[in-house]
Amino acid sequence: MTQFGRVAEIKAINTAASQEITISGLRITWSIQKKEKLDENSGTIKIYNLSPSSRGLLEEPKDAEDNGQIYVDLKAGYAGSGADTIFKGFCFATSEFVGSDWVTTLKGVEGKKEYMSFEFEKTYPAGTPIITVLQDMAKKSGAPISLGENAIKGTLPRGRAFSGAVKSTIEDLQGKYGFQFTVQNGNTKVQGGSSEVTAISTTLLNASTGLLGKPAKMGDIIKVKCLVNPAIEGGSAILLESIERPDLKGKYTVKKYSSSGDTWGGEWSMNLELSKDGPGPENFAEYFKEK
Repeated sequence: MTQFGRVAEIKAINTAASQEITISGLRITWSIQKKEKLDENSGTIKIYNLSPSSRGLLEEPKDAEDNGQIYVDLKAGYAGSGADTIFKGFCFATSEFVGSDWVTTLKGVEGKKEYMSFEFEKTYPAGTPIITVLQDMAKKSGAPISLGENAIKGTLPRGRAFSGAVKSTIEDLQGKYGFQFTVQNGNTKVQGGSSEVTAISTTLLNASTGLLGKPAKMGDIIKVKCLVNPAIEGGSAILLESIERPDLKGKYTVKKYSSSGDTWGGEWSMNLELSKDGPGPENFAEYFKEK
């Protein structure tokens, strides 16, 4: 991945008015926090000096459930390799005049409207795979579902009628079957809870691919800073190589991270918290050649 020439783009859809705008070339900043849980992936995005008509399109009131009605797809990356989504979800917008700039702020939570604001009602017979139930929920929400290897092997031991808030239903199933269920960049991610499960994506992280500074070990957690990388999500696998900390070489899972960016300079990085999954392949370079 080429890591020169910051680029960012926003596609925003006013779902109430069925109108879409694409924003690029302006100053865009963001602060994003993502974890493994369904309701903890939040983002604050700021756009500088939008036209009055664009500000008006974004500044729509919230709906009855206090959700924003602006569906935002924030992409970031580099001039040589393009931009990919780093946040996607329903947001609400406000604008204010700060100094000499109009600053429009978008705030939202990934998956909030899709999974936390509707109810799910369906009856299943005994023996139904748990993943079938989750796929049906994802289909109704409109968020595409991605499965890690061996995502969930469990089945319903007896017939069951689901009726109620989707978030509560998912949390109940998580407690019984030990899987992870989250929304990352507009996609529903389902992975098993054991160390045997292969993550949906794997990223090599070293000085050549964006690792910044020296990783730090804090108990069972490894803290790492790197350049913005859209391929890294909550639950992603990281193959970590550090010249300064060769003892930390190995395979890890992203437990949570924060991302900050500014297309006009300043911060452009991610702070990752990783948990150890094992030594990983002996030769990282050969591992990626085989993929």
